[in-house]
Amino acid sequence: MRNSGFFRVLAAIVVAILLVGIGVGIYQAGVTAGAAGTAAGTGATAAVPYAYGFHGWGFGFGFFGILWFLFVIFLLAGLVRFAFGFGRRGG
Repeated sequence: MRNSGFFRVLAAIVVAILLVGIGVGIYQAGVTAGAAGTAAGTGATAAVPYAYGFHGWGFGFGFFGILWFLFVIFLLAGLVRFAFGFGRRGG
């Protein structure tokens, strides 16, 4: 099984392509539903104003948004370690 690394990378690529395909399909379904709802609207709708200005940082989690960012970085590093077979060391 010396080629198991190749198959892991191949499996990771296939899973990534599947997830992207599912995401695109869900996005297109939402766009289609929104377009159908707008086309069948009951009349004129008012535009919602967008509030410009400072909204904080960290994707809406205030100060703890930086922890979310670090969590994602560690999660990605763990997935890369798993994909290439660099698991836990020692006993």
